Amino acid sequence: MNNYTVLLLISAILVAFAISVFQYYYKTKRSKVNIFLAALRFISLLILFVLLVNPKYSKRTTSIEKANLLVLTDNSGSIVKLSGANDVLLGTQFISEDSKLSERFSTHQFTIADGLDIRDSLAFTATQTNLQEGLKELHQAYTGTQSAVVLFTDGNQNVGSDYQFETFSDNFKIFPVVVGDTTTYTDVRIANINSNKFAFLGNKFPVETTIVYSGSSTINATASISVNGSKVYQERITLNNQQNTKKLSTLIEAKSVGIKPITISVAALENEKNTINNHKTSYVEVIDERTKIGIVSNYKHPDIGALTKSISSNEQRDVQLLGATPTAEELEDMSLLVLFNPTRTQLPVINQIKNRGLSSFFILGPKTDWSFINELELGFTKEDLNQTEELLPVKNAGFSLFDSAAFTLEDYPPLAGNLGEVEITKEYDLISTQSIRGVNLNEPLFFAMKEPQKTAVLMGNDLWKWRMQSFRNTQNFDNFDQFIGKLIFYLANDKAKGRLQLTYDNTYTNAATAKLYATFYDNSFKLTTTKNLTIKVSGKDVDFEQSLPMIVSNGQYEVDLSHLPQGEFVFTVTEQEERISKSGMFRILDFDLEGQLLSADYKKLEQLASNTKGKLFYPNQLQELKQLLLTENQFTPIQKSRKNMVPLIDFQWLLGLLALSLAVEWFIRKYHGLL
Repeated sequence: MNNYTVLLLISAILVAFAISVFQYYYKTKRSKVNIFLAALRFISLLILFVLLVNPKYSKRTTSIEKANLLVLTDNSGSIVKLSGANDVLLGTQFISEDSKLSERFSTHQFTIADGLDIRDSLAFTATQTNLQEGLKELHQAYTGTQSAVVLFTDGNQNVGSDYQFETFSDNFKIFPVVVGDTTTYTDVRIANINSNKFAFLGNKFPVETTIVYSGSSTINATASISVNGSKVYQERITLNNQQNTKKLSTLIEAKSVGIKPITISVAALENEKNTINNHKTSYVEVIDERTKIGIVSNYKHPDIGALTKSISSNEQRDVQLLGATPTAEELEDMSLLVLFNPTRTQLPVINQIKNRGLSSFFILGPKTDWSFINELELGFTKEDLNQTEELLPVKNAGFSLFDSAAFTLEDYPPLAGNLGEVEITKEYDLISTQSIRGVNLNEPLFFAMKEPQKTAVLMGNDLWKWRMQSFRNTQNFDNFDQFIGKLIFYLANDKAKGRLQLTYDNTYTNAATAKLYATFYDNSFKLTTTKNLTIKVSGKDVDFEQSLPMIVSNGQYEVDLSHLPQGEFVFTVTEQEERISKSGMFRILDFDLEGQLLSADYKKLEQLASNTKGKLFYPNQLQELKQLLLTENQFTPIQKSRKNMVPLIDFQWLLGLLALSLAVEWFIRKYHGLL
């Protein structure tokens, strides 16, 4: 409260006193009633003046801020298999119910399997473990707070990134408690299988696997690869404690259509305890149809390589470099033609596009002959100012020909193109406009023209830089490749077939991971989720048949198939109004991810603890863990004091007192006939 406010309050007291004395003492008969009425009037006026001045005073509050004790429990099936369930139950109870720890920490309990969940109960039935994802989610939830994580786990992870390399902030310490059998057994296992989901009939597809050995002696074993029950590759391998991994790779010819099992086996060692992981099966679907896309160009350019890589990332597309003057026979099987800076040499190709109604993708730049392009009546023309500029893309958020929400042009480099006004005479949708030195020219840079003959036009070169920027942003090419894939799908696919698209795996390691996704496009090829889609699933080698509705989630349709038994299934997804349908086949395996490892991985947990400046413990060291948590200075509760400036007008009882004093004064005056 400053001096000015104090002066106002003193003035308020004096004025209130003066008015009260003047009203009840000046030229009036002095009596006890008048004295009482003067006092009431003084109180009323004083309160009123004080509220008008509204002085503020400081109010100090204190609170105790505790660090978080996050008890994180591995709820996967491997805990039971490694005989660690009892240690987990007793350990979590000891930590979470200890009175001293509860006094020092704010305790929260979670479970972890394929992700993070608030702990309800422990069943140890989860079929896969992703410790990295669970720890990452927990770290994000408690960012900016002091947190001690007590992690009860066997350290075995079978999906996701390696958790021992995850980075955490300094105020997030992890104290793993290793449960389960830590004995190291001699074991040889198939770590993974890398193969294509699809292969094309008559082509060769790669198969790669890694064999891992745990043991101290040198062993020799035979590894083999079989397709559809027939052995296609075999190799004798030697492993020891220094060289404990061996990578096998080969090319296998796709000889017949269908889903083919790829089984990789390694011979069991003498007295090997776990032989389940000596075999692993994956599946490849051999198909005999691909969308053929031809690229026509007079010369070589990095954009052609980038487009080839991007389009070929979808294995159901076959990209062919046709040179400058492809023959009519070469163009016959093409579903889409990409023309890179076309010149008059390509006039026969463009005539073929017009005559056959082929879809096309024009990439035009500084070397484009614009006078030739403008003569072709392609649905657009461009004024050629013969001035090359770097054109930055500005994405059009209203683009709707296909779903491009995930594609961002933020921080993308400019393309090389020519300035000039663009006129488009056909119905089109704008993907992006041009910007130069921060000024949006509102001229098309990238657009797609609609039916009946679909055409995309990019008025710039150096598209390869966009693909590289996608990798810089996300450490992969997916953002760019998926957008190009959707553009190619829009341009190249037959409308009746292409409106319903399915996403699914041809093999699910267990039913818990079995989900199928679908997207549907309306007549104008806009993504829609208002249609009624159903799926009919029938067993090929099991007695099973069921029809299910597909629900909408995150802008697409999906169905959960986790209730299906092990076996091979065929299915048909149907849109009920127009009866557009698509069929496929998948297999559900009874593969036990949680049974692949025989012992707890304490070495990785020790590395995780070291990375976060924590410490590794075992179930018989819980008292030591408790003592460390109680004595660690980082987790000492902090008393915080907070000073607030509170205005006097916030005290409502003052208004009540004002009303009371005025009311009493009025009644007394009324009673004595002074009104």
